[in-house]
Amino acid sequence: MKTKYFSYTLIAIICVAMIFIGYTFTRITKIEKETSIWKAKYEEALIDMENANTRIALMKEDLEKALKDSETHRLQAEDALLQLQKKKIKK
Repeated sequence: MKTKYFSYTLIAIICVAMIFIGYTFTRITKIEKETSIWKAKYEEALIDMENANTRIALMKEDLEKALKDSETHRLQAEDALLQLQKKKIKK
């Protein structure tokens, strides 16, 4: 009789363990899928960030060029204004 209850108890424990293993496996598989999705999104975000940094660097260069050009034009305009003023004084 004791052997019979022991066998049933052992079978029940094995069944519970199998169910737990199945649940754990399913949960791990789901977590791995979610992790791979987030990893892909993270890598995509890193690439986007690198592209944005490249665009910012290019825009900064363009801005510096435009600033130099505007400074050159400002100096030319000041020279032209001085020459105009000198001509007005001579007349």
